[in-house]
Amino acid sequence: MFKVYTAGKMSGLPFEEQMEWRRRIEEEIMKLTDAPIQFIHPPLYFRYDLQLHKSENEVKQWEISQIRDSDIVIVNLDGINSSVGSHFELSMIDAVNSFGNRHIHAIGVGKANEKLHPWIELTLLRCEEEYAAAAEYIVTYLLI
Repeated sequence: MFKVYTAGKMSGLPFEEQMEWRRRIEEEIMKLTDAPIQFIHPPLYFRYDLQLHKSENEVKQWEISQIRDSDIVIVNLDGINSSVGSHFELSMIDAVNSFGNRHIHAIGVGKANEKLHPWIELTLLRCEEEYAAAAEYIVTYLLI
């Protein structure tokens, strides 16, 4: 089973807005494949509006373990320059890819509001503005 983690801005956004793009990319991918895929959408586990977690360390450790075990991380580029959490997630991908015995593919989707920081660009294997194009690339080249 493939594990796909969805990374993107959550802070300051309502739950539905956090989930909208995640549902969209999941639907686009599942239209193209019957491959067994587990999607990990962080807002379904840690909802800041409900504050069910007891510490930020709990959230951080959970995200590290989920990213470390993922095959693909899809990164929403909308608002990424103001998303500290997304930067942290990208750093985790770099750490796993540099020091681990496995490789995580990071795919950017959407359009950044401003130029991406070079370190973000270096972590992303590919960027696609259109969700359908990102899904097609993932299914064709990464789910093999």
